[in-house]
Amino acid sequence: MKSREIHKFQPRTVDQIGILVKDVDKVAESWTQLFGMDPWRFIDVDHTAELGKLYKLRLAFTNIGPVQIELIQPVEGEIWQAEYLDKVGEGLHHINFRVDDMDKEVSNLVAQGAEVFYTIPDRFAYLNTGGPGGVVFEIVQKRNGVTYMESQGTHKFQPKTVDQIGILVKDIDKVVESWSQLFGMDPWRFIDVDHSAELGKLYKLRLAHTYIGPLDIELIQPVAGETWQAEYLEKVGEGLHHIKFSADDMDKEVSSLVTQGARVFYTIPGRFAYLNTGGPGGVVFEIVQKRN
Repeated sequence: MKSREIHKFQPRTVDQIGILVKDVDKVAESWTQLFGMDPWRFIDVDHTAELGKLYKLRLAFTNIGPVQIELIQPVEGEIWQAEYLDKVGEGLHHINFRVDDMDKEVSNLVAQGAEVFYTIPDRFAYLNTGGPGGVVFEIVQKRNGVTYMESQGTHKFQPKTVDQIGILVKDIDKVVESWSQLFGMDPWRFIDVDHSAELGKLYKLRLAHTYIGPLDIELIQPVAGETWQAEYLEKVGEGLHHIKFSADDMDKEVSSLVTQGARVFYTIPGRFAYLNTGGPGGVVFEIVQKRN
């Protein structure tokens, strides 16, 4: 799907997925074992001088295709990442866009209702949209010389691309309207899903899909039934929910991951499975059967 019009700020790619964790090293070790996510680059960050208060983080970076995965561990200081971790727990935290003029783009978004809550000017800014959706977006000043790290692993299941980011919302239509206005995310494809027959109970969802570059953005709204999406939304609230990988033999790959400690909590065999890794990190992964 191609966007209908050019907006003032219209991201062409998702450059990074940020994940808040309690222990960067343990998560990197676990995901390297499960998914062959390597190599990792570790950085100890101290923003104390720029922010005028104690502010230390430990970060780790790897790539799945062109998308950077960032693990963020609060280390020291009264920092918002630590507050978020205490409130929500480990898991997906933000989507990152790189831009040519960060300060200009952020000012434009603020004028449209977005709220900046953490920034170092000319470097990066974290913001809420000021509307529905519950997603944190990071806008980063583009620098020359950014490189991608290719995985060196030879694991049984090693995803080469992130195919989808899933986002749980309360009202799809309101989120679509807001993000189309702010980020030029359009057009959208809407789907009403009924898994009642496959699961033997009332299970209805409303979905909406758009693309940023090759990456599918999926909005998920629980509609009817005692669905785990509704339980998650009630417990955690709106926001980033899962990362999706495609596999040539989904059932085989999921079985292999389960033997390594992963836990499947929602699946239709031969089509898709949602799982927790069974270890640190707090991220939900969806493994989907690849179709021709």
